Amino acid sequence: MSYNLNEILRIDDSDISEITEIILLSNESTLIAKLGENFVKSFLTLCIKSQNAKLFTLNANNENIAYAIFFINQKLIVKELLKLKYKIFFTIILNFKFNLIYTIILIYFNKDLKLISDKNSYDIENSANLTYLAVKQSHRKKGVGRIFIEDILKKHFRNEFISVETDNKQTLNFYTKYLNFEIVGSRKRYKNDLYLLLKKNK
Repeated sequence: MSYNLNEILRIDDSDISEITEIILLSNESTLIAKLGENFVKSFLTLCIKSQNAKLFTLNANNENIAYAIFFINQKLIVKELLKLKYKIFFTIILNFKFNLIYTIILIYFNKDLKLISDKNSYDIENSANLTYLAVKQSHRKKGVGRIFIEDILKKHFRNEFISVETDNKQTLNFYTKYLNFEIVGSRKRYKNDLYLLLKKNK
């Protein structure tokens, strides 16, 4: 099967719907998924419009089977999320998701980071961040995720370091075993803290 890497540069309702479905099924523990389908679509639209984010899909047989969102600098994630602050606030109120407020406050005030070593602080701050990634269930365990991310990094990023976070042991294994990320710390969340990983971008 042949795969095509695409950077999404314009807003297309069918692309956004397909990616939203993958997020809600595969990234259900993430902040954006917990804020619901409409918020996910708003976030994806923001990423497409932003100069600070890049949205990629992997296509097979005219179907989006994987997606990845990168921010060109880890420090810019909060800046972009602030553009949706009113939507976040009203979504929390209308859906009684008050437990998310704790996480949002930690992120906003940059109080969620706990590093194993202070020497990684500069590298984390200046890294490109793999913010979200998922492969459709039917295409997993075929090496698709590794090929997808390696192709993106090779063609689109020159940052010295790439960072990523996950709260999932299976995903953690994927990042460490197949993409050579190393655990350098954690990020505090309401229930499950995130593993914080870093790799040198060769």
